[in-house]
Amino acid sequence: MPHFYFLWFELLSFAISLAFVTRLRRAGLIIFIPFLLLTNIEEWGSLHGFFTFRGSNTWMVNIFTNIEFLFYSYIFYSSTKNASFKKRIKYIFGGYFLLALINIFFIQKPANFHSYTYLLGSIMIIYYCCNFYYELIKTVQYINLARYPLFWIVSGLLFFYCGMFCYYIFFETYASRYFMQYWRLFNILTNIFNILLYSCFSIAFLCQQRKPI
Repeated sequence: MPHFYFLWFELLSFAISLAFVTRLRRAGLIIFIPFLLLTNIEEWGSLHGFFTFRGSNTWMVNIFTNIEFLFYSYIFYSSTKNASFKKRIKYIFGGYFLLALINIFFIQKPANFHSYTYLLGSIMIIYYCCNFYYELIKTVQYINLARYPLFWIVSGLLFFYCGMFCYYIFFETYASRYFMQYWRLFNILTNIFNILLYSCFSIAFLCQQRKPI
């Protein structure tokens, strides 16, 4: 049975967000509290079979991963002052969501994980992250990155989705032939990617807060 140690880091990140709610509100990150609550409910519930239907919880995973893409799109949308980038985010996410619905209901079907559009969504988040770094480089205002919450959040997202993109490329190619090896790899990499992601979130909640650029 896989051991998802990252769930404890996920829970810790939520606890820290509650403990430092004033800082999150001041930094415009208060929305992370309901998001992390929902994340923990979905992840722990799935682990204990609360969302299993006909022997699978894939339907819940398909729903929640799209909620994640929506949430992170909103974070980037609300944190940038670039009107052109805001418009691109709306168009990109709208296009992604339409393709995700088509894929889930007509191509890979609800009983299967929507890996095709998950790859597309990963590229979408990676693009957002790269644009964030580009805007950060262009700003003339001095920013202490070690104490800038969005830097930690975006860095965690970039590592996570780069890793998951590469992982699902592997999954689509080799899972059917190396099933046991695939699940061992899934266990190891899922823990690594998620531990780093939620550790970055926790650092973002703990560090000195600044207004988004």
